[in-house]
Amino acid sequence: MKSFQIGKNEAGQRFDKFLKKLLSQAPASFVYKMLRKKNITLNGKKAAGSEILNINDEVKLFLSDETFAKFAGNMNYQIGRKYFTRCVITNCVNDGYITAKKDGVGGIAGYMKHGVILDSEGYGSVESMEGDFAGGICGESLTVIRHCFALCSVSGNKNVGGIAGYGDTLKDCYAMADCSAKAGRKGAIAGQIVRYDTRRNEEETKVSGNYYVSDELCGIDNVSYAGMAEPVSYEALLATPQLPSAFRHLRVIFRIEDTYLGEQEVAFGESLSALQYPEIPEKEGYYGVWPDCSDKTMSGNLFITGEYKENVTVVQSDETHESQEGGRRPYALVEQRFTEDTELNVTIGDISPPQEAAGKENIIYDISLEHTGDADTDCFAVRLFNPYGKNAEVWCYLDGEWKKVESKTRGQYLQVDMSGTKQTFCVAKQTAGIGILAGGIAGFALLAILFILLIKKIKTAHA
Repeated sequence: MKSFQIGKNEAGQRFDKFLKKLLSQAPASFVYKMLRKKNITLNGKKAAGSEILNINDEVKLFLSDETFAKFAGNMNYQIGRKYFTRCVITNCVNDGYITAKKDGVGGIAGYMKHGVILDSEGYGSVESMEGDFAGGICGESLTVIRHCFALCSVSGNKNVGGIAGYGDTLKDCYAMADCSAKAGRKGAIAGQIVRYDTRRNEEETKVSGNYYVSDELCGIDNVSYAGMAEPVSYEALLATPQLPSAFRHLRVIFRIEDTYLGEQEVAFGESLSALQYPEIPEKEGYYGVWPDCSDKTMSGNLFITGEYKENVTVVQSDETHESQEGGRRPYALVEQRFTEDTELNVTIGDISPPQEAAGKENIIYDISLEHTGDADTDCFAVRLFNPYGKNAEVWCYLDGEWKKVESKTRGQYLQVDMSGTKQTFCVAKQTAGIGILAGGIAGFALLAILFILLIKKIKTAHA
């Protein structure tokens, strides 16, 4: 549908004269036929053509873009201070990442009210972060899209389609698209099409000859239509005349935060379990991860987006011990740069304690650190829960024997170094030895002697 507002240059002339200038290539019989059928109206009403136009009169033509372009010719027609130009976008190719915040985002055009898109191709990704109308070729089209190809990824809130999120006239298009719509209305060809009055469009069918390859999507708004938007096999698609070579060379494209990191060619139907993921660039305070695609098979160009996650700097065990202050504390903690998948498992060991700890209170920890990711060291600072207060010491079981190791007090924990990801430690209560007892007795005796000497000195002074 085309709408025009009459300006001062057109006011005062007969309506049919205006239409003959506008549709300069159309026979007069066509113009009067469209008037009789109300395919051309004046101010929303049926007109005969003899009416005299006034400023701000509204003229509407319920004709397809192709029909209008055919009869309007290639001329630019001026109406007051508004212009209608026959616009053609042809042989355009998008291979980039298109992102928009609101409505209307497409690989070739976001919103199109006039003109035609012909023989164009969309291979990139298209995303509307918060809005509707996302399409591999056009987000929202109120006009013609013809003989276009989409091999892309499209996502948005609703009205998401491989060719158009919302379309009017779609003909002879082909798609292998991955479409995602948060609120519904998605399709390999279009998320939604215009509901038009067939009585006003008898001269041609607006949506026809569109084909797609997908086991998960339907043609238009979760429904497939024979002759309009119907599925075909990949092999049948390859037999399509003038099919772009990109459909024969499917790609997995890797990126993170809109940075291209590489791509691999994978055959249609092949498992993605053997993908070789590129290294993710370092980012301070973060680590990079790729999604797991091992259970998928190749069904079209695939965009795999990595993700940066904040480093985990402390991992603690799920196993806990009763604390002297009340509550429970983890058996152990490890400080290092880890991922969210890292696990610290601690169990109470059952091997014999070191000879030095025999007969003393002790606890043995079997420690296992799993999924350390890309930790940049094999030596970890481990904090062991100490239930014995200040008088405690630590042994490490190495090469079949216990060895005493240095430790630092960190609150209710003793920090030691652990080599590798598995280790056994013993924390034992330290008792006062003979040397300490002898030292205490000697100190007491010295104090007694000093006290006696002080008494004698006082008595001498009084004498």
